[in-house]
Amino acid sequence: MKKILVLLLAPFILFGTHGVVKIEDSAKGRDTIIRVLTHTDLKGTLLEIKGGYSIKDPSNDKNVDSSYFKKRCYLSFTNEGMKWGKLYKGTHQIEIKTKDPKTSVLIDGIQYCGKISIYNISSKIFIVVELDVDDYLRSILSGNFSYRNMHQTTLEALSISMRTDLYHKIASSSNPFWDIKATDHNFLGYSLQTVNSGADAAVTATKDLILLYKNRPFPTTWSEDCAGRTAEYKTIFRKDTPSPPGVCVAYAQKHRTKNKWKCSISTRELAKRLELDSIQSIEPFKDSTTEKIYGLRFNGKNLTFRELTVTEFQKMLGKERLQSNDFKISLIDKRIEFSGFGKGMGVGICLKSAKDMARAGKTTTKMLSSFYPETKIMKLEYVPQVFFEDGEIE
Repeated sequence: MKKILVLLLAPFILFGTHGVVKIEDSAKGRDTIIRVLTHTDLKGTLLEIKGGYSIKDPSNDKNVDSSYFKKRCYLSFTNEGMKWGKLYKGTHQIEIKTKDPKTSVLIDGIQYCGKISIYNISSKIFIVVELDVDDYLRSILSGNFSYRNMHQTTLEALSISMRTDLYHKIASSSNPFWDIKATDHNFLGYSLQTVNSGADAAVTATKDLILLYKNRPFPTTWSEDCAGRTAEYKTIFRKDTPSPPGVCVAYAQKHRTKNKWKCSISTRELAKRLELDSIQSIEPFKDSTTEKIYGLRFNGKNLTFRELTVTEFQKMLGKERLQSNDFKISLIDKRIEFSGFGKGMGVGICLKSAKDMARAGKTTTKMLSSFYPETKIMKLEYVPQVFFEDGEIE
């Protein structure tokens, strides 16, 4: 049985605010494999495997096909079973494994690696790709930050933070088929991602490192500019899971007034989008500590109303308009004006502040402890069984 490895290297990174935590129950729960739902509700898809492969039916664990050669055919489901060049009669879900782990699988022209699971759900195709957490991290870090000149310290902090989030999602997933959706991080496989040597180096340097809060991984995210203060994850995203408290961020607070934004929309247009007869008033729901908004109630006539989370409302108006959840609302004549500060939901790592911290010579650990107080760093080669269980960890 593998043992949990507590990082002893680079003590200047781990000790101080963070330190080392020991989990007594080290029973292996699951490898660090993330299951990503990449496609949903398809009638069919062009599936190409660039090399040898084997296919089995996971419902009975029987092999249904195998080849040492590449294959490219349209995949669809019929009443009799799955069809991919030939009919696999009685088979309504399959697992595809390539004989060489480096062999690519193309789904409608987009490149993936790893085990591919294809399900027939209500006569529609759902596809799940399984890949190592660090491979997924490299892809989404490159995809989200390839266009920036980011300091390595910031990339390392993001790597640890995002790996923590993925471990949390693995341990808390209630879906038997997948842990996350590709849309959660704009995951587009490998062929559409820009190679980023900095992101690759950051993931390698922080291999297997995660943060623990109350001895468990927790959900994390990041914002462009927190406007001076971050809020607790569960408060803004309304998740019933322990997460570190928000913090005051002096770097962002110093320039808060320089990052002001404003947008407006007519009451008529907003009422139409919300499917209300009119907009009589708007009630924001706020985090009591930071005043950041997590939800809104739009009141119409005759006791009609509509409630949205702030992320739902931001999606409705557009992120380029409603840039953050740190804003005030004004009803002026026949329009509604939103004026605020910062960019993003103001939770987790503030990239604007992280940039200043890196310039000031702050270490990766110091940066993490600034945004995630009361946490500790641990090195884990797998997700321990204890993370999947309820109750406190001794």
